[in-house]
Amino acid sequence: MASRSSSTKASPVKRRMLESPPHAQEAKTCRLIDSSEEEETEQPASRGSLTSLGSLRSSCSHTFALSSCNTPPTLLGRETERASIEEFLQEHVQSRSAGSMYIAGKPGTGKTATVEEILRTLDPATKRKLCVAQVNCMRLKDPRGVFAMILSSLRDVDVRVTAERAQAELFEELSCSSKTVVLVLDEIDQLMSQKDGEVLYTLFELPTRLRNVLVIGIANAVDLTERQLPMLELLGAKGLRPTTLIFRAYTRDQLVAILKQRLAACDDPKVLADAAVTLCASKVTAASGDVRIALDLCRRVIDKAARSPLNHLKLMLDTCEEVFASGTRSRVESLTVHQRIMLLAICKLDGYNKDVVLGKVYETYHMLCRRVGLPPMGEHDLNAAFEVVRCVGVLRTDADAASARARKTEKRDIKVKLTVHPDEVNKACSDSVFKTLLAESAS
Repeated sequence: MASRSSSTKASPVKRRMLESPPHAQEAKTCRLIDSSEEEETEQPASRGSLTSLGSLRSSCSHTFALSSCNTPPTLLGRETERASIEEFLQEHVQSRSAGSMYIAGKPGTGKTATVEEILRTLDPATKRKLCVAQVNCMRLKDPRGVFAMILSSLRDVDVRVTAERAQAELFEELSCSSKTVVLVLDEIDQLMSQKDGEVLYTLFELPTRLRNVLVIGIANAVDLTERQLPMLELLGAKGLRPTTLIFRAYTRDQLVAILKQRLAACDDPKVLADAAVTLCASKVTAASGDVRIALDLCRRVIDKAARSPLNHLKLMLDTCEEVFASGTRSRVESLTVHQRIMLLAICKLDGYNKDVVLGKVYETYHMLCRRVGLPPMGEHDLNAAFEVVRCVGVLRTDADAASARARKTEKRDIKVKLTVHPDEVNKACSDSVFKTLLAESAS
């Protein structure tokens, strides 16, 4: 095995300990900050102050309870996704076989938190068979630095060697391990920025070379297959194309349950009216489904309520209008050309005023691609693109795609409807490729 004397300095990248809850240290930090704020509020209130000492203490309580660094013991709204990840791990650990999984979804959909909770709550027998390394690729300046970062996590020391040497040492370390090694690579969008995707391919290729390696990649880009298709097809030829798991945006009911779970941990569980919580969940669901935005909105409203005579519902409505101003266009503009053509196909079918069948949307998408001379995507990538469009919160469906995904015929029978006005879609389609399609729509 390669020498481990390449560095002795304590590593900033620590191996994720299975026995410790995620963000435990962050949570302690938040609690210390909140405690200090509470101590500061125990000064005599000035005359004319609109905020009592009790409300200040409650503010500290809700600030911690609604903080994204305060991960609750149980994550709500991700039961189906959790079961899929657990099944993937159990299957490969029991059979001692290699594999890879690609977890994708928009920010704030609970991807990383779910993986961490699963690893933290594994049964002791399974934990003894695993060696887990978790790294966040957002910290990388160069994609090739990921190999040294993984080594640092495995060895619990700061490894500072060249990318080539780190890659060679990592392969040797993995091949010599008697346990199943789980590599959790968060924010791998950063690795996709490399022109040829060599680093990303190398990582997902590891299970084809080593029988004891499981790679779990987490990213915001749901359209990995669309942008990195050649790489994934090569892995598919070897029988190890990554299992893809899409984390859809939270629904309104899921967000309501999550927010009430957090608020229940406050000193005053009724610190925010139920009607305001429901309104917050509805607005966030329509915009993005990002739970972090929902938590932030609730924190803002509670803070405002301590200084304002307005009721919670009015404060929540005003705060949502501030946060979501002109958000629809930016969400549509974040989509790829193919995904926006899919939206235009729904518009062409009058999908704002009525439900349209997804199979008809696909047919119209193919027709629009031919009109602009753009090669259309295949069925597999169309399904992935559809999940992206759904995740940004610009359409709704009459069925849950997770159950329909099992049979292609059912998937095509799903009915969809736009939740944003077609004018918003047209404004976001300003690229030259859309001019012909928009001109036809206007005529």
